[in-house]
This record gives sequence, C-alpha cells and structure tokens, in this order.
Amino acid sequence: KYQIGGAWGTMASAPAGFNDDTKGIKAGEYHYYVRGSGTTSFWRYDPLTGAGGTWTTMPGTPSVMNYGAALVYPGSGDYIYATRGALTRLFYRYNINSESWDDAGATDLPDDAEAGYGTRLVSDGTDIYMTGGQAISQLMKYSIGTTSWSSLGTLPFTPYYGTDMSYYDGKLYFLAGYYKRDMWEYNIGSGEWRWLGQVQSYGPTELGTYNGASLENDGSGNFYI
Repeated sequence: KYQIGGAWGTMASAPAGFNDDTKGIKAGEYHYYVRGSGTTSFWRYDPLTGAGGTWTTMPGTPSVMNYGAALVYPGSGDYIYATRGALTRLFYRYNINSESWDDAGATDLPDDAEAGYGTRLVSDGTDIYMTGGQAISQLMKYSIGTTSWSSLGTLPFTPYYGTDMSYYDGKLYFLAGYYKRDMWEYNIGSGEWRWLGQVQSYGPTELGTYNGASLENDGSGNFYI
C-alpha cells in the first residue's frame, strides 16, 4: 500500500502469484482480482480486516482467464465487468451482491477489438472504455444501458506491455507502454487527442513503461505511475 505523501506499507500476500497482464479494481470497500494464468481464480481483498488485509476466494470465472483479463467497476450498481483476454472477444459481468457470474448479460467484444496484452478498462460512471490489446489500436466504448459496443477510433499508440489508462474529469489518460515514454489525453466530449509529453525514463537508454506499469489518479488531478 502506498500512502500518498511517500510512505509504503506491506499488506497481506495474495493467495497465488500474478504473472499475466491482469489488473484488479476497487468496488466499495473491497478490491477484486482475477489471477489469469489460464485459471478461473477470482479473489476479493478486504484491506480493513485482519493484519494487512484479508483475501477471500470467490466463485470462479466462467472460463479460464489469461493475458489481457481486465476488470472495471462503474462506481455504482451491482456489476463488475471483465474481459477474458487471450485475444478473445469474451466479456462477462459479475454480480457483487449475489456473488455470481453472468455471461449472457454482457455483450461480447466486436471483431478487431480483441483483448490481449495492453487491454485496459475504465469507466466514467456511465459507460465503459476499453483499449484493444496486443497491437490492436482501438479505443472502444461499452454502453451499459444498451449493452452495446461502439468504436471511438484509433489510438495514437500501439497498446502492449506497460499500457495503462485512467479516467478523470471527462477525459481518459494513457501510458503508451512498450518502452515508450508518451502520455496521452483523450477528451470524451470532443473526441480530441492531446499529447502530454513524456514520462520519466529509466536507465541509460531512457526506457519508458513496460510490463507491470500502472497509471492511477487521486481524484484531484494528480497522477501516479
């Protein structure tokens, strides 16, 4: 855990290792994670119970999850949404209250927008936004109300290891990833892209973000990489 201001703390270890391009989400007081790695493992983490938090094994996913398995919670309501990854089009939702998965209630991804390395999901509270993965440079929108997908056009970078996305105040923010240092902004209302410059590099060859990189914001316009 990182306490904004500079202090790190050790929390309880997960039930098993994460070694795929997967990312967890927060819904209410809990955090949810799929393990990926060709398993159906799905876990809930409670940071407020026990020493360093407590992990609980939840009902397994409808099929094995793999690289590009991403989760998103719209901020309200009963459902978490998930891509399966592995360059498939499968899209699921999970009912937090009944603790059950639902395949039929979420429309699968369209052709040429498969989820793989670099796929990320975020929400503005109404719709869900997704980056295609593994060099599929598509920005997609999922309307929860109509359970339908639409394309918002082509990303100005190629998503892969190290790509990440964050939502803040009507805009989407992106780390390009795959050793690139570029950071981008997408205005949902106008559909316009803006290059925000380059993030700090690593090493003598000035490498950008790669596998394991993450982009988060604190809700006040401050972003952390």
